[in-house]
Amino acid sequence: MKLDFIKLPGGSLAPANDETSESMKRFKNNEQIQVDVTMPRNIDFHRKAFALANKAFAHWCADGTKDQYKTHKTQFESFREQLTVLAGYYDEVYAIDGSVRLIAKSWSFGSMDQEQFEHFYSALWQAIANNVVQFDEHEHWMMEF
Repeated sequence: MKLDFIKLPGGSLAPANDETSESMKRFKNNEQIQVDVTMPRNIDFHRKAFALANKAFAHWCADGTKDQYKTHKTQFESFREQLTVLAGYYDEVYAIDGSVRLIAKSWSFGSMDQEQFEHFYSALWQAIANNVVQFDEHEHWMMEF
């Protein structure tokens, strides 16, 4: 069962919506219950990370030599995965022959909490700054994002 609460001054929790309030009625007063606490991720921040990746992809394609990739969703996904690896968010997978492949970690809500995603966003930003945009463009990009 998933219930949403709001922390009040003094440390007590209050139901955040009618559904949670109704569900709480089944518990007796002063009854101990165990709660697994998670902070929901900020969807707007998640969208901002994708907007940044999309802008970086468009910039990467802008010189014309990579124009053929602009419309290919798979090319964007590959680009996004490469940025993720460059940001340091990957798993190492070993093949039978001993070679190593780097697999980008997921950006999904279930794979990172908000704090981890904020660290990832900073690393993503740095990966774009180091590998996609020119040094003299950094300030313009920073102002936009």
